[in-house]
Amino acid sequence: CSDNASKEKVWSWTSQAELPIGLSNNPVAGIETNGECKVISAGGIEAPYSRGDISSDAFLWSSSTDSWESIAPLPGPPRLAANGVSVGGEFYVLGGYSVGVLNETSHDLVYRYDEATDVWEEKTPLPTPVDDALVDVWLDRYIVVVSGWSNVANITDVQIYDSQTDQWNLGTPFPGVPAFGHTGAIAGNTILVVDGASSEQGFPIVRQRWLGELDPNNLGTVVWTEIESPLGDANRYRAAASSVDDMTIVITGGTSTPYNFDGLRYDNDEQALPIEESLVFDVASRQFEALPVEKEISTMDHRSFAKCGSRLLLPGGMVSGLSQTRKLWSLELREE
Repeated sequence: CSDNASKEKVWSWTSQAELPIGLSNNPVAGIETNGECKVISAGGIEAPYSRGDISSDAFLWSSSTDSWESIAPLPGPPRLAANGVSVGGEFYVLGGYSVGVLNETSHDLVYRYDEATDVWEEKTPLPTPVDDALVDVWLDRYIVVVSGWSNVANITDVQIYDSQTDQWNLGTPFPGVPAFGHTGAIAGNTILVVDGASSEQGFPIVRQRWLGELDPNNLGTVVWTEIESPLGDANRYRAAASSVDDMTIVITGGTSTPYNFDGLRYDNDEQALPIEESLVFDVASRQFEALPVEKEISTMDHRSFAKCGSRLLLPGGMVSGLSQTRKLWSLELREE
């Protein structure tokens, strides 16, 4: 068909080489260079989900070989609920929390990985330590961190890192219900924030959808708008999200019943169950629709997709039965 206006968008999931170990709540990020995609997974938690199963292991996948290799472990205490991003072709991991005998500690740690030397370089720490935050990259220069848990409660902070100056700035605070385990992504200059769990007793799910307009001419200014667009059959906690272009964001997995790191719900200590349906959000219309295809296994306990161009990759995740998958899924969009 030669008429671009009549082309149909076709989504497809494929499986790639499996992770060396099963992981969930693991920060992931991807880069694409000269047609080759690379994905890093660093940290997270292994089954059976005790504090001793929180990992510092890090792995690198290359599309040219469709294989994983071990790389230098993530420095600092073993932690989960950190976030991974790629900025300017470099991998970053920031935040997260570690689990002690009697407490959980949020971290302000920021590291950049140098693939050439296999070294993690410590960068300027977050102004406020945070875990289970929404984190994405803007203009391939800035890392934007929205809300999340900080030691004793959720915060409304919007923290913005300039990768060129290694400095942090504070943005317009998030006006919605401060949350942890929320999801969303940046498409163009727009950031979508979806759901999460509140700080209230029992950590109930929050039903919320917000759009924030980032201002390229005034770093830190975010104009927030609440939207009422329906979100499918369930709200989302620890789902994966990413943009595929400046107008389209994909959300997959997660659960509607918030849970602790062991996969057990806060409200009744039963296992949380992953959501099957994936969603596509159109920034222009501010509407969600169901992704027409699903991966073979429903998953939750994600941080984000790893993004390579318009290709989205999802390594690991928690599945029904309090177990994990080692699978690496690839989601691609093409026009026919």
